[in-house]
This record gives sequence, C-alpha cells and structure tokens, in this order.
Amino acid sequence: MYTQLKKGLSFAFALAMAIMVSGNAYATEKTDKESKKEKARVTTTYYFHSNNLSEAANPAQWSTTPSGFNCAGSPELPCQITLVDEDIETYLEDKDPSDVMADPNVAKRPQQ
Repeated sequence: MYTQLKKGLSFAFALAMAIMVSGNAYATEKTDKESKKEKARVTTTYYFHSNNLSEAANPAQWSTTPSGFNCAGSPELPCQITLVDEDIETYLEDKDPSDVMADPNVAKRPQQ
C-alpha cells in the first residue's frame, strides 16, 4: 500500500511540474510576442495643407506629404504632427480646431 501511495505522489508531483513548466513556456512565448509587437510601432508625420484654421480638424487637409510651410513663427495655424500607431482620422476624431491648436505635440506656423 505504501508503495502505491509513493508512486501516486511521485506521479502527481511529476504532473504538477510538467504543468508548471509548460505554463511558464507559454507565458514566456506570449511575452516575447508582445515585446516584438511593441517594437514594431509605426510613426507617421502629417502636415497641414490649408491656410484656414477652421479646417484644422478636417483629415482631408492633412497629408503625409510635406506642405512646404516653415513650422516656426507665430502660432496661428497647425503645421505638422507626428503620431505613433495612430492615423490622422483617429487623432482628429472628436476634436475641433481649438483642440488641435491646444495640443503641444502639434507644431504651429504663421498664416501665410
């Protein structure tokens, strides 16, 4: 009887160890996948192409093509913004022109 109990406990211990090892391998694999995903971040710079502040929240007035404006001087209009893992439509969603101008991440320029 003692031998059977000893074999049963040995089996239970071996099973518990196998579960712990496989669980740890899964957790490590998931962490590796998540860190690779974080490393693959997409950074995009958008440029404002209008001289009308009322269009600052209109995605159609922003493009990844440089506008040719100098992003310096009197801050009267947005000039450009660099977004990470976000497109301009998502960024501008629920924003009005004053929200865009208030964002410290938006470079500003004088009206021309």
